[in-house]
Amino acid sequence: MKLQTTNYKLLTLPRIMLVDMNSFFASVEQQANPFLRGRPLGVSPRLASTSDGESRRASSHPTSCLIGTSKEAKALGIKNGIPLYKARKICPEIMVIESEPEKYREINRQINRIFLDYTSVVETYSVDESFLDFRESKLNPLLVGAEIKKRIKQEVGEWLTCSVGVASNKFMAKLAADLEKPDGLSVVWRENLPAIYEQKKFTDLWGINRGWANRFQKLGIQGPKELLDYPVQNLISIFGKPGFYIWQRVQGLEEDVIQNYEHDPKSFGHSWVLNFRTTHKEQLKIVILRLAEKAARRMRREGFAASGMYLSIRLVDGNHFHRSKKLQFQIETGLELYREAMAIWQHWNFQLDVMHIAVGFTSLLRKTKQLELFVDKQIKLMPALDLINDKYGEFAIRSGLLTHTQDFAPDAIAFGK
Repeated sequence: MKLQTTNYKLLTLPRIMLVDMNSFFASVEQQANPFLRGRPLGVSPRLASTSDGESRRASSHPTSCLIGTSKEAKALGIKNGIPLYKARKICPEIMVIESEPEKYREINRQINRIFLDYTSVVETYSVDESFLDFRESKLNPLLVGAEIKKRIKQEVGEWLTCSVGVASNKFMAKLAADLEKPDGLSVVWRENLPAIYEQKKFTDLWGINRGWANRFQKLGIQGPKELLDYPVQNLISIFGKPGFYIWQRVQGLEEDVIQNYEHDPKSFGHSWVLNFRTTHKEQLKIVILRLAEKAARRMRREGFAASGMYLSIRLVDGNHFHRSKKLQFQIETGLELYREAMAIWQHWNFQLDVMHIAVGFTSLLRKTKQLELFVDKQIKLMPALDLINDKYGEFAIRSGLLTHTQDFAPDAIAFGK
């Protein structure tokens, strides 16, 4: 346990905790299969089947990226997001298996049940990261963090470890969790920030992208430590409110809200890192439709409709195409989302291959019962279709356009914030 503090401050511990599961996808696979433990392991979004039908261990497309790597692989320099061909150059013996998203979701649910034994204010930020709020609790967050780590190993899986960070807000809790990986427990106060920033670039910090790093460097600010002493008035005059918000974050002064585990989500979306590379827009349209249908089913299951949407594309060179749109009407089906996405899609042209697609619903609102007279026939069918798909599996009944598209967009971890 690494405590970035002096002993007298243990009496006034900060109250926000981040639990960050280490090498989550790969560790879950190693937990499920002891043969994989202690070995460099990569998890791929999708693998091609072998001649004998074995699909979980096969050769995937060389340009596909690993969505998860084991601790052993990371120790060799094989990080999440690395193309498979680069991973095999570093370690020809690396084992690569296909992801099983439902397995990861189930482990996430088991871990969240442990969190709720200590506080009801839990924000599941992603499938492997959760924020816990102890501001209304008398519990000692460091003792709770140590106990959570122990219980995850005992109750969920002995091969699962996490790094726990404790601080006064989410940004600093993230810094704290990153201090000691894997299997760490750290606390950070604002007075620790200069020392932490000595080893950090802007792009190492949560929520600060390359664009902001470039803007700061043009001002002669090379890293976050220099920004600590930079006059905030100058940033506001140059960048306006966004400049203030970035300065506030780096200073550790954000006052954020932990979105309760039971609070309504802000969006429902699905994304996918393609296991092929193409500029072929007709082929990619089918991927968008499949992702839209998956997002729509999740949204309907939670009882929401939407009056907004977004579409996002990332190319192999890292450039993005992104557009969000506010609608004058409600939508709740995948086909409706797809049609709105196509209105954006038709104006985009790609010179380089597409590697990542995301599409989703925003501006959510709880559904209320509508008068039968005004309900679209397709929407009236949705509950029955959802029941069939729940019973017999995703896309047991689907649009004819989605026939033979499993290879284009297999199951993947979804997101809803």
